[in-house]
Amino acid sequence: MKQLLALSSKLQNEERRHSALLRLILLSLILITPFFTLTGNPSNAVNFNEKALAAYIGGYLLLLLAFGLNRAGLVVPAGWLLITALLGIVAVYLIFAAEPISRIQTVGLILILPIIISGMTLGAQAPLVVALVADILLCLIILIHSERSAPNVVGSLVIPIAILFLVGLFTWYFAQGFDRLFRQLTERNQELERINTQIKAQRKLELRVGDRINLLAAQVSASFSEQTRGTHEQLSAVVEVTTALEELNQTNEQIALASGQVASTAHETLDVARRGGQTIRYSTDAMNLLHAKVNEMSNAMENLSIQAREIDQIIELITEVAEETNLLALNATIEAAGAREYGRRFAAVAGEVQRLANRSRDAADAVRLVVNEVQEAIKETTFASQQGLRDALELTSSSREIGEAIEGIIDMVQNTATLAQQISLSIQQQKSAGIQVLDTMRHISNITDQAAGSSQELIHSMYELNKTADQLKSVDFTHPENQPPDNSGSSNPSQPRNLTLNPKS
Repeated sequence: MKQLLALSSKLQNEERRHSALLRLILLSLILITPFFTLTGNPSNAVNFNEKALAAYIGGYLLLLLAFGLNRAGLVVPAGWLLITALLGIVAVYLIFAAEPISRIQTVGLILILPIIISGMTLGAQAPLVVALVADILLCLIILIHSERSAPNVVGSLVIPIAILFLVGLFTWYFAQGFDRLFRQLTERNQELERINTQIKAQRKLELRVGDRINLLAAQVSASFSEQTRGTHEQLSAVVEVTTALEELNQTNEQIALASGQVASTAHETLDVARRGGQTIRYSTDAMNLLHAKVNEMSNAMENLSIQAREIDQIIELITEVAEETNLLALNATIEAAGAREYGRRFAAVAGEVQRLANRSRDAADAVRLVVNEVQEAIKETTFASQQGLRDALELTSSSREIGEAIEGIIDMVQNTATLAQQISLSIQQQKSAGIQVLDTMRHISNITDQAAGSSQELIHSMYELNKTADQLKSVDFTHPENQPPDNSGSSNPSQPRNLTLNPKS
């Protein structure tokens, strides 16, 4: 808090020094301007006439107006008005001077003043602007009103212009540091305004807390008085609770034994269920293999039936060929009989061909009979394989459902085993906790006696707390002389010291 007050005082002093410096400059110029105007040598310095006198009086009035604006708190407008007035006075001085170049040194010293004033009052960029305007104004007036040639005038103005530029540059450099410091102080001032608001809110909270502490202290005192009266009742209740805890421990031992048996049985059931599930998986795999084989056999029977139909078509073709051959042999026999002696050998060959045709027809009929029997056998086999395929599908589906049921049973048995283990563990923990509670209840009697003895001390402490709350409500943290002594030692140098008090607060 002391550091905050010191920073606030520093900021207020800086603002007062800034405003006082500007007022001092304005007042000095106001006092010097009439003397400078009225005491000049008309023959060597300035050609005075009504226009020059009016210009000087106007500049003097501008200085008075700037002084009034500064007194009213308008520092920035007052600063710009002061700079304008000074530049105007210099311009009038050079315009009405007999030989402007001979007055360069005097004018240069006068122009340094607005450059420095702009850096102190108008910010870091103002000196460069004022220096540039002063150089341009100086060059224009000298070139217009001087009797020398332009090269001689430029040579005479190099050093004054360079001096004005360097003064503006140095003023800009130092004004930057001043603006940076002023911005930091302003930011600290804003931060301190926020802290002051928080302190006020904290003060209100402390008042409410103090009232609440008083109320709680009264309630706690009454509670401790009732606690002293209820000590004997607690002793009898402790005895009853101790007895109940002993019975509870015996019950916990019986439950722990039963939960252990349940866990053992659950593990055995889980093993049996897992073996059954493995057997079902093996059966399911065998059924899937059987289904694949039956499916392959059914496909083979279909292919065999197709080939049997193709054989039957071939036999039909052979029968037709035998019939045609027999017919041709008969025709040949008839022709041979008509030829008598010449056709005897041909008739013998035709008879042999007819006999072979009859044998081919008989063989084709025998093959057709066999093929028909094979087709009937294929039909029966196909029907049996399809029936076996349907049975295999049903058996596979049933095996899958049984496997899923076994998996569900395994999950249920496993959950039962886990729950049995958890119950057993919980019973063991409850048993241990019951023993600890029993030991604790055995000590409660002694603790209750001690509590009865310390009740008076607590009541006295509540009285002291009430007194402290009253003192807390009477402390004003917004004034440093009312703060309680700081027992935390010196401030921590590593913490930033960037807070300032609000001068208006």
